[in-house]
Amino acid sequence: MADSLKSMALQGLGVAWVPRFSAQAELARGDLVVCGGSAPAVAQAGGGSGQRGLS
Repeated sequence: MADSLKSMALQGLGVAWVPRFSAQAELARGDLVVCGGSAPAVAQAGGGSGQRGLS
């Protein structure tokens, strides 16, 4: 399920709350970004900033 949610976030379809370990590579490449505060990481779609959102 985490992979499906991550895939949708990578397509710019919204945000995804997934385990950080399932998105480590995408976070390292900058394909996904962590959004929010000190709470668990959330994947966020990139909007118009050129970045795509996660974790």
